Amino acid sequence: AHGVILRAIGDTISFCPPLVIDKQEIEELILRFRHALDDTLAMVQEQGWLSAR
Repeated sequence: AHGVILRAIGDTISFCPPLVIDKQEIEELILRFRHALDDTLAMVQEQGWLSAR
């Protein structure tokens, strides 16, 4: 829901940016990814799949 296209490959995450991307767009991509990670962490904690540290 953050407009980022990613895929998991083993223990890595592969970003799928446009063929042409500038520094500001890369910063936006990373910010959106961070928000997605924060939302995912909140969800797994709410579901009891991961205890807070």
